[in-house]
Amino acid sequence: ISLVVLLLGFSTNTLLAQVAVSGANVGNGPSYATLQAAFAAINVAGNNGSGPISVVLSGNTTETATAVLDNFTWASVTVTATVPVTVQGNITGAIIKLNGADNVTIDGRIAGVGRNITVQNNSTATATAAIWLASVVAANGATNNTIRNLELACGVTQNTGSLPTFGII
Repeated sequence: ISLVVLLLGFSTNTLLAQVAVSGANVGNGPSYATLQAAFAAINVAGNNGSGPISVVLSGNTTETATAVLDNFTWASVTVTATVPVTVQGNITGAIIKLNGADNVTIDGRIAGVGRNITVQNNSTATATAAIWLASVVAANGATNNTIRNLELACGVTQNTGSLPTFGII
């Protein structure tokens, strides 16, 4: 029984620690099971912090809602990984949405090498995307953002399907 309790404790900690956030007023080291939960915490901190924010993926996540990063003032938000990971879900819309968010970098390289982050939307609904750069209102779009070295996938195979899906929209 002790061994089962110990193993369950390890597996619970692993599930809760897929995404670590540090910097600004989000604190140092809070961990989340999904990118959506991490972005929600950053949005709550909002304009309270102007320093850089780091989001580090250390395991695969299954998103049940879009990971939305809103339009707030911060020096930067950087999303990286320590191991190859997949951020996936079955979401009509997008897996990641930069909703007017500025100064965001999503970088799939580990130590400057490779494409180690896969963003995959398994939805077969029309107009779905892996990543969506959105404007809050006219003339207030997501600016100064870098998305590099990622693998992007959507649920409809474009050469056999008729519904449009997008890697980045």
